[in-house]
Amino acid sequence: MEEKLTFEVLYEEYRLCLKNKKKKYGTYNFTNEELCQNLLKTLDKLNNRNYNPEASNCYVITDPALREIYAAQFSDRVVQHFYMREVQDILEEKLVDGCCSCRKGRGNDYALQLLRKFL
Repeated sequence: MEEKLTFEVLYEEYRLCLKNKKKKYGTYNFTNEELCQNLLKTLDKLNNRNYNPEASNCYVITDPALREIYAAQFSDRVVQHFYMREVQDILEEKLVDGCCSCRKGRGNDYALQLLRKFL
């Protein structure tokens, strides 16, 4: 990733990141408090190579079981989307077939079929 990241590319990742997150508090703050300004700050940090993730949100849920959840800030999610797009092809070549987590075309049904095959 030698070339500079553009606003258009980061905005596209922002739009993808909004999917199923529009009603979340962090999303609302990032989007409604000067969206362009927030994206430009993030873009500047990335291009100057001094981006640091913010502290994650931590909360506890009780259903279906008691557990702690750590959720990245919305700006960090946008950056994760961008970097994942950049390295996805490289990772796909290196990962074994049984690694199904967060991979396109390798959801629960694929994992279940693979398990049945190996059994």
